[in-house]
Amino acid sequence: MEAGQYSHGGGRAYAAPVPSGPFLSAWRMSRVEAFVAMHMDRLITVPEMAAAAGLGRCQFARLLKARLGCTPHGWLTRRRIAHARWLILNSDASLADIALACGLSDQSHLTRLFRRVMGQTPGRWRRAMRAAPPSA
Repeated sequence: MEAGQYSHGGGRAYAAPVPSGPFLSAWRMSRVEAFVAMHMDRLITVPEMAAAAGLGRCQFARLLKARLGCTPHGWLTRRRIAHARWLILNSDASLADIALACGLSDQSHLTRLFRRVMGQTPGRWRRAMRAAPPSA
């Protein structure tokens, strides 16, 4: 029997659907996104994200990289910064509180990651966004 074939009962083989390449399906990705959104305020590990997708750690990491071009840690960091940006724009919470709400250890951690992703500190970005005229 060849790869991609299964035996049923009397030994007859039938072709099983075999993906043409590595991929992380939309439904698996949406489960990971929902898991991360529900647990954004705490440490999230790659094995936890993989479990949410119903995959092993290595397979999840490989498929996520093939789909998005980044590691699970890199993707999670971008998600945390996106959440921080939303909180910065839509609340008056302190940066320390925003850091904790995003699952980061402290304001310094938020500042380092934010600067790496956005090119400026979260405080400077907040001031710039508040000073900018509203878009129509």
